Amino acid sequence: MKKFLSSGFVTSIILIILGIILIAQPDAAMSVATAIIGCGLLIVGAIGLIVLLVKNRSGEKKSDADQAVLSGSVNKYVVLIICGAVMLTNKTTIVSILPFLIGVMLMINGSVNAVSAFIGRKQTGKWAVAMILGLITLLIGVLIVRSPLETALSQIVILGISLVIDGVSNLVSAIISKKN
Repeated sequence: MKKFLSSGFVTSIILIILGIILIAQPDAAMSVATAIIGCGLLIVGAIGLIVLLVKNRSGEKKSDADQAVLSGSVNKYVVLIICGAVMLTNKTTIVSILPFLIGVMLMINGSVNAVSAFIGRKQTGKWAVAMILGLITLLIGVLIVRSPLETALSQIVILGISLVIDGVSNLVSAIISKKN
């Protein structure tokens, strides 16, 4: 039994099962991932805020610089808590907005890279490659913005397929190595 567990069978089976779940239920996987990230943000924000407040509750006078740092840190942790709460209470909205925002970011980055390559074309001989890559990035951003939810679901299905293939590959390798 020990040889069975140590040879990668369990890991392979887990990868295959996880892959099948992602393929069968990509929307549920996105919702669960959003909930996990939301909980993580809430926890990090709450712990950070508590530690910061406990550490700084002494009555001693603080310099303006220390007050500014403390204020900025408090704001950061409050924003994390708010973002976590928003993610938990609006999972569907977050799931639909996030791919759109990523698409917009890719469009901006692709445009900037393409224009920068074109402007710098006299300084380097490899400007065409940079410009083409910038335009490809821009195009990918446009495709994502046109159908953000479908793009995200497709990526999850592709991840699921990849996990199934990896799990089967590991399983076959484990079986072959066990026979040798």
